[in-house]
Amino acid sequence: MRVVSMINGSLLSESASYYALSYARSVQLPFTALFVDNGKESQKAVEQSVQTLQEFAEANNVPF
Repeated sequence: MRVVSMINGSLLSESASYYALSYARSVQLPFTALFVDNGKESQKAVEQSVQTLQEFAEANNVPF
């Protein structure tokens, strides 16, 4: 089982992912960020979100 959060580079999706990461830590499950490229989101913004979320996950000992 995994905790999954959709991301698209927006502040809202990143905030929801922080909540999902906290939940994953509390139930001791790995976390997965899911991005579906529909051509509308900024690839750079998504990559920055992923990097930030990975750092947060590592700091909180949550497998990413």
